[in-house]
Parts: sequence; C-alpha cells; structure tokens
Amino acid sequence: VIDTNAFGTLLLTKLCLEKMNHGLIINIGSVHSTLVRTKKIPYDFTKAEIRMFTKELALELEEEQTRVIGVEFGAVKTPMNRNFINTDELKSALSKQTIPHLLTPKECAELIYQLTTDTFQYMNGSILVYDCGRSLK
Repeated sequence: VIDTNAFGTLLLTKLCLEKMNHGLIINIGSVHSTLVRTKKIPYDFTKAEIRMFTKELALELEEEQTRVIGVEFGAVKTPMNRNFINTDELKSALSKQTIPHLLTPKECAELIYQLTTDTFQYMNGSILVYDCGRSLK
C-alpha cells in the first residue's frame, strides 16, 4: 500500500514533471486522509501524505504555472470494496454517508474530467471532497 499510494504518486509525479513545463496534476486521495479509524494505518497514512503533497507541490510549481489539485473520494464501487456486495456490509457503509450512494468509477472519472476544463482553471492546491457526505459523519 505504501509503495503504491505514496511512492507511486511521488515517482509518477517526478516522471511527469520531467516532461511538463506547465499544466495540471490531479492527485487521487481518500476521505480517509482525515477520518480517523483503526486497523487501516498504511492506507490512511498514504492518503494523508497525498493530501499534503498536493498542497505543497502546488506551491512549489507556482513559477512553472503547473497547478495541482487533489480529489478525495468516499466509497467507490471498486475491487477494493468488493465486500460491499454483501447487503449488510453495503448497508453499513452507506449508513456512514448523508447520501446513500456508492460512487461508480465513471462518476469519479467524470468529476476528474470536469476539473480539467476552464471552469476550474483558477483552482490550485485545493482538495475537493466527493464522498456522498461520508466526511460529515
């Protein structure tokens, strides 16, 4: 988890920056960068790292006119959440949200695409939370 989430993000960003002279980087995080829980330290630690990395990188790349945005998702219908197939576990997960919906990868991708449009051209160093209200409970 640490290799993929933390080092993977750092190394991929480094490789991209070697080829970029301006542009947009969107980092994918999780609401668990700030929500405390037990038995999930490696995952939550790396998502908190991505949150801070996004903000600091945005400052460091100011002169290069490269923007950096973070998106933190709540529960998404991915193989990582395959246990939600069980009705009781899905019901439990959705009860932790103000909007009882399990995000789909397509919904997440659509949001990320929107962030690349001129509508968000002045966003930099921001962390956008898209979690069906999970971070509120």
